[in-house]
Formats: sequence, structure tokens, C-alpha cells
Amino acid sequence: MDDETLLAPLEHWLLPQMSGVHSLRALKALDVKTALQNLLDWSLRQRLDSELPGHYTVPTGSR
Repeated sequence: MDDETLLAPLEHWLLPQMSGVHSLRALKALDVKTALQNLLDWSLRQRLDSELPGHYTVPTGSR
């Protein structure tokens, strides 16, 4: 997604996740992944879950 697409409906996808955020620490702990996933319809979320790994292990063993 480009910046314009994310910023246009900002209050619909990010604001619900901002409940209780009153500090920088709380903002850093914000679950942006869930907020962005909520932009997708159910079928697209299912497709992403099936086609993309939840994590990737690099040759050094880091995940």
C-alpha cells in the first residue's frame, strides 16, 4: 500500500487500535500488524496466511 492509501482512512484502521495509548511507550507497543490486517477482507487475509510464512529463519539461525 502506498502512503495515500493508508492515510485516507486512517481513523478507520488505526484509531480503534489507539485506545488507551497515552504515552510514547504505549505507542511503541501498538500492534500495527493487526491494525493493517484489519484493512484486508477475510479472503485476502486467508490468502496471505496460506501463501506467506509467519516467520523466516535466516542461515544464521535468527528468526
